[in-house]
Amino acid sequence: MKIALIIVLLIANIPFYKFIKNQLFKDDNDFNEALNYLFIPNIISIFRGEYGKDLYGEFRIAFLFILSMAALAIEYFIFAGILSIFFN
Repeated sequence: MKIALIIVLLIANIPFYKFIKNQLFKDDNDFNEALNYLFIPNIISIFRGEYGKDLYGEFRIAFLFILSMAALAIEYFIFAGILSIFFN
């Protein structure tokens, strides 16, 4: 039941994830650029002179991930508590 609840919440939260993404990034190109910086080693960004952009992009990607997982965790504990009342 726990895995099924997590899967349902992941799917149900897709509009919320898109909302957060739209608040953090200007457009899809901005998101893709930040995602690209996530996979480029910092030393390469330093030599290219893009270290500030790299840090800012990685921060926004990490913040998106943290907010998404926090929302999922909070909803999971709420719904698991409600379901345990009905099914115990």
